Amino acid sequence: MLEEDTLVSKTLHSKTIVNSPEKREWFDTIPGERMAIHVQSSDVGGNLAIIETVAEPGCSSPLHFHRESEIFHILEGTMTFVCGGEKREASLGTTIVVPPGVHHAWANLSQSQVRMLVLFTPGGIENLFPRANGLAPLELVELVESYGTRIVGPLVLD
Repeated sequence: MLEEDTLVSKTLHSKTIVNSPEKREWFDTIPGERMAIHVQSSDVGGNLAIIETVAEPGCSSPLHFHRESEIFHILEGTMTFVCGGEKREASLGTTIVVPPGVHHAWANLSQSQVRMLVLFTPGGIENLFPRANGLAPLELVELVESYGTRIVGPLVLD
Protein backbone atom coordinates (compact mmCIF):
# COMPACT_ATOMS: atom_id res chain seq x y z
CA MET A 1 0.00 0.00 0.00
CA LEU A 2 1.26 3.47 -0.81
CA GLU A 3 2.07 5.81 2.06
CA GLU A 4 -0.67 8.23 0.90
CA ASP A 5 -3.25 5.42 0.85
CA THR A 6 -2.30 4.48 4.41
CA LEU A 7 -2.75 8.07 5.59
CA VAL A 8 -6.17 8.38 3.92
CA SER A 9 -7.29 5.04 5.39
CA LYS A 10 -6.24 6.04 8.92
CA THR A 11 -7.89 9.44 8.55
CA LEU A 12 -11.29 8.00 7.62
CA HIS A 13 -11.47 5.16 10.12
CA SER A 14 -9.28 2.56 11.73
CA LYS A 15 -11.14 -0.61 10.78
CA THR A 16 -13.02 -2.16 7.92
CA ILE A 17 -16.76 -2.11 8.53
CA VAL A 18 -18.84 -5.16 7.63
CA ASN A 19 -22.51 -4.91 8.50
CA SER A 20 -24.31 -7.91 7.10
CA PRO A 21 -28.13 -8.03 6.93
CA GLU A 22 -28.47 -10.57 9.75
CA LYS A 23 -26.66 -8.16 12.12
CA ARG A 24 -28.89 -5.18 11.35
CA GLU A 25 -31.45 -4.12 13.92
CA TRP A 26 -34.65 -2.60 12.54
CA PHE A 27 -36.55 -0.02 14.58
CA ASP A 28 -39.68 2.11 14.16
CA THR A 29 -39.36 5.88 13.81
CA ILE A 30 -42.40 7.91 12.75
CA PRO A 31 -45.67 6.06 12.03
CA GLY A 32 -45.27 4.00 8.85
CA GLU A 33 -41.46 4.16 8.77
CA ARG A 34 -38.80 1.80 10.01
CA MET A 35 -35.03 2.01 9.72
CA ALA A 36 -31.82 0.08 10.12
CA ILE A 37 -28.44 1.72 10.52
CA HIS A 38 -25.93 0.20 8.09
CA VAL A 39 -22.95 2.37 9.12
CA GLN A 40 -22.78 4.23 12.41
CA SER A 41 -20.83 7.50 12.20
CA SER A 42 -18.90 6.67 15.35
CA ASP A 43 -17.31 3.76 13.45
CA VAL A 44 -15.95 6.03 10.69
CA GLY A 45 -14.65 9.04 12.55
CA GLY A 46 -17.95 10.91 12.23
CA ASN A 47 -17.56 11.29 8.47
CA LEU A 48 -20.86 9.72 7.43
CA ALA A 49 -23.79 7.54 8.38
CA ILE A 50 -25.75 5.14 6.17
CA ILE A 51 -29.33 4.14 6.97
CA GLU A 52 -31.89 1.98 5.19
CA THR A 53 -35.45 3.29 5.39
CA VAL A 54 -38.71 1.50 4.60
CA ALA A 55 -41.73 3.79 4.22
CA GLU A 56 -45.25 2.41 3.97
CA PRO A 57 -47.87 4.03 1.71
CA GLY A 58 -48.96 7.40 3.12
CA CYS A 59 -45.84 7.88 5.24
CA SER A 60 -44.08 11.24 4.94
CA SER A 61 -41.56 13.49 6.62
CA PRO A 62 -42.23 17.11 7.53
CA LEU A 63 -40.48 19.87 5.59
CA HIS A 64 -37.13 20.36 7.32
CA PHE A 65 -33.47 21.25 6.90
CA HIS A 66 -30.19 20.41 8.62
CA ARG A 67 -26.45 21.02 8.42
CA GLU A 68 -25.67 17.61 6.87
CA SER A 69 -25.77 16.69 3.20
CA GLU A 70 -28.38 13.96 2.72
CA ILE A 71 -28.26 11.52 -0.18
CA PHE A 72 -31.26 9.31 -0.96
CA HIS A 73 -30.99 6.27 -3.23
CA ILE A 74 -34.25 4.49 -4.08
CA LEU A 75 -33.98 0.70 -3.76
CA GLU A 76 -37.66 -0.14 -4.25
CA GLY A 77 -40.81 1.80 -5.18
CA THR A 78 -41.39 5.47 -6.01
CA MET A 79 -40.98 8.34 -3.53
CA THR A 80 -42.12 11.93 -3.98
CA PHE A 81 -39.64 14.58 -2.84
CA VAL A 82 -39.88 18.31 -2.31
CA CYS A 83 -36.40 19.83 -2.37
CA GLY A 84 -35.79 23.57 -2.40
CA GLY A 85 -39.42 24.14 -3.37
CA GLU A 86 -39.32 21.75 -6.36
CA LYS A 87 -41.36 18.54 -6.50
CA ARG A 88 -39.62 15.43 -7.88
CA GLU A 89 -40.64 11.81 -8.36
CA ALA A 90 -37.88 9.30 -7.58
CA SER A 91 -38.24 5.68 -8.68
CA LEU A 92 -35.99 2.63 -8.52
CA GLY A 93 -32.32 3.55 -8.99
CA THR A 94 -32.81 7.31 -8.58
CA THR A 95 -30.36 9.21 -6.38
CA ILE A 96 -31.21 12.62 -4.90
CA VAL A 97 -28.53 14.74 -3.24
CA VAL A 98 -29.83 17.38 -0.82
CA PRO A 99 -27.14 19.93 0.13
CA PRO A 100 -26.87 21.27 3.69
CA GLY A 101 -29.50 23.86 4.58
CA VAL A 102 -31.93 23.03 1.74
CA HIS A 103 -35.56 22.63 2.83
CA HIS A 104 -36.75 19.16 1.88
CA ALA A 105 -39.32 16.46 2.62
CA TRP A 106 -40.48 13.15 1.17
CA ALA A 107 -43.76 11.27 0.92
CA ASN A 108 -44.73 7.80 -0.19
CA LEU A 109 -47.81 8.60 -2.29
CA SER A 110 -47.79 5.19 -3.95
CA GLN A 111 -49.70 2.04 -3.01
CA SER A 112 -46.49 0.10 -2.24
CA GLN A 113 -43.72 0.39 0.31
CA VAL A 114 -40.60 2.35 -0.62
CA ARG A 115 -37.07 1.33 0.40
CA MET A 116 -34.29 3.91 0.39
CA LEU A 117 -30.66 3.97 1.32
CA VAL A 118 -29.90 7.31 2.98
CA LEU A 119 -26.40 8.67 3.51
CA PHE A 120 -25.66 11.63 5.79
CA THR A 121 -22.38 13.47 5.71
CA PRO A 122 -21.10 14.25 8.20
CA GLY A 123 -22.72 11.67 10.43
CA GLY A 124 -24.15 11.87 13.92
CA ILE A 125 -27.76 12.64 13.03
CA GLU A 126 -28.50 8.91 12.76
CA ASN A 127 -28.56 8.73 16.55
CA LEU A 128 -31.82 10.66 16.72
CA PHE A 129 -33.90 8.17 14.71
CA PRO A 130 -34.02 5.30 17.25
CA ARG A 131 -35.24 7.86 19.81
CA ALA A 132 -38.12 9.21 17.66
CA ASN A 133 -40.61 6.35 18.01
CA GLY A 134 -43.75 7.24 19.94
CA LEU A 135 -42.87 10.88 20.61
CA ALA A 136 -45.57 13.53 20.68
CA PRO A 137 -45.15 16.24 18.01
CA LEU A 138 -43.56 18.79 20.37
CA GLU A 139 -41.21 16.16 21.78
CA LEU A 140 -40.17 15.23 18.24
CA VAL A 141 -39.46 18.89 17.41
CA GLU A 142 -37.28 19.19 20.54
CA LEU A 143 -35.42 15.98 19.68
CA VAL A 144 -34.62 16.91 16.08
CA GLU A 145 -33.59 20.43 17.10
CA SER A 146 -31.12 18.93 19.59
CA TYR A 147 -29.45 17.32 16.54
CA GLY A 148 -29.35 20.55 14.51
CA THR A 149 -32.46 19.88 12.41
CA ARG A 150 -35.24 22.41 12.06
CA ILE A 151 -38.79 21.46 11.06
CA VAL A 152 -40.17 24.36 9.00
CA GLY A 153 -43.62 23.06 8.13
CA PRO A 154 -45.68 20.18 6.87
CA LEU A 155 -44.95 18.47 3.57
CA VAL A 156 -46.31 20.73 0.80
CA LEU A 157 -46.79 18.99 -2.55
CA ASP A 158 -48.46 21.78 -4.55
